[in-house]
Amino acid sequence: MMPAPATAPTAPVTPATPSRMKRHRTKEYTQLMNSRRWRRLRAAYLSAHPVCEDCEAQGRTTIATEVHHIRPIEERAGRPDDMQELAFNPCNLRALCRPCHIEAHRVLHSNSLSSSKERARAELSAFASAYLSE
Repeated sequence: MMPAPATAPTAPVTPATPSRMKRHRTKEYTQLMNSRRWRRLRAAYLSAHPVCEDCEAQGRTTIATEVHHIRPIEERAGRPDDMQELAFNPCNLRALCRPCHIEAHRVLHSNSLSSSKERARAELSAFASAYLSE
């Protein structure tokens, strides 16, 4: 019997999973996400937007099970009033399926130029929709 050829070890790829993202969450963030106000807003948003918004944009129909904050609440860490404004603003929310939510966080934490430009476009679009539409 011949031994199997040796292969070079490869570094494991660590996906942006919710458990990996939790290490950046503050006490204030956890309190907001566990609040009755957030649970009610989340339920109402999923009721009003039952289909994953990213899948729908790609022509697929997938049930939305998670609510994503377009502008991360953590970016306002240390400013509880600003965190609440981001957390409970319906204009800052998107209904997503789990795979799209994980991908949204993967892209959000990417530092590539294309990802940065894409995030800037999304933020500008959200701002324009919230403040400039009639």
